[in-house]
Amino acid sequence: MITHRNTQQRRAILDYLRNTVSHPRAEDIYVSLKSNFPSLSFGTVYRNLRILSEIGEIQELRYGNSASRFDGNTTNHPHFTCELCGSVFDVEEEFIKLDKVIFSGVKNFVIKSYRLELFGSCLHCKNSHS
Repeated sequence: MITHRNTQQRRAILDYLRNTVSHPRAEDIYVSLKSNFPSLSFGTVYRNLRILSEIGEIQELRYGNSASRFDGNTTNHPHFTCELCGSVFDVEEEFIKLDKVIFSGVKNFVIKSYRLELFGSCLHCKNSHS
């Protein structure tokens, strides 16, 4: 098993992700932390995000050719992505309960995890495009 040092920069990235609901991209995290860590490079942020994802401390949300988003909440929970502004939101608890009902009927598989993604327009974009 590979062990990774828990650096100050890695802790700052993890703290940032656990204290935001915005599901930021690597670039967003880099810009937000750069003032506190002047020697921080984008490569360091990206490398630490990979490590944190591999060891299960964060979730990486991949969207095809678009930049990945990162989530400090590692529980299985659905996400909603606005196709107009690109914002990513956690979905309310009622959907998680629905998932459990759906998965309770699956008998021939062992489900280790799942990912439910919803796409459409957020209320802000819907109202501004009406």
